[in-house]
Amino acid sequence: MDNENAKDKIFEKFTWRIRNFSTLDSKPLYSEEFFLDNHTWSILIYPKGNKVAYLSIYLDAGDPDDLPHGRRKYANFKLALVNQVHDKYNDIEETSHVFSASETNWGFTTFTPLNKLCDPSLGFIVNDTCIIQVQILANKSKHENQVDQSVNKIDYKIVERMDNPLPKEMISTSFGGLVDFRGLGKLEEDFVPLLEEVCSRYPSLIDSMQKRSQRFIEWAFTALGRVLHFLKTKNVMRDMDEDAYNHLQILWEELETCV
Repeated sequence: MDNENAKDKIFEKFTWRIRNFSTLDSKPLYSEEFFLDNHTWSILIYPKGNKVAYLSIYLDAGDPDDLPHGRRKYANFKLALVNQVHDKYNDIEETSHVFSASETNWGFTTFTPLNKLCDPSLGFIVNDTCIIQVQILANKSKHENQVDQSVNKIDYKIVERMDNPLPKEMISTSFGGLVDFRGLGKLEEDFVPLLEEVCSRYPSLIDSMQKRSQRFIEWAFTALGRVLHFLKTKNVMRDMDEDAYNHLQILWEELETCV
């Protein structure tokens, strides 16, 4: 079964070199558009952080009208901040998402602390240049309605762009602002009331995180918050069509990786 699934996967990479990084202000900055996995994307960053003291990085799916049939686009992807001195020390985060008209971008608000990013001894900024990569691993047949009958083998592409484009209009990247959750980390404020209710009923959820890193805790509770938020905002009888079911399945699989 795994070998069959591998035939449906496409792995692609885009590299963005951001020159004159020290001159950037707090405004959101987009890469130029690039075409991977039969879709046009861009990378969105907040050089000074999206209301936090971290470099914030997201994958953006662009104009909702350009999304595939059903206005949905599934992608499992990795975002990486490249260490230009020792590539084994790259900062890498992985996630999956169904991009839609209501959620055109997805990523990590707290990707890398700004003090770590700007430390000249660590190698993330060299000659005032920062390098960010995205890799997309998508299974079309499982997560998209459209099926390309002509694609029956693994397609591998590497695309590199080195320009430093101008920022474009800001698009929402989260449900709300980040707030502290029980001193454990910063989470989306819309998730916190839902998590408080669940953790009050099941305090072992908090106890199980005591020896975990802050990044893991934020990741785990964000994954749980996404599932709870989905269940709260969806009417099971009215809204659970195939797309909604696939979206919930992706959220649930992400949550399972935290267990």
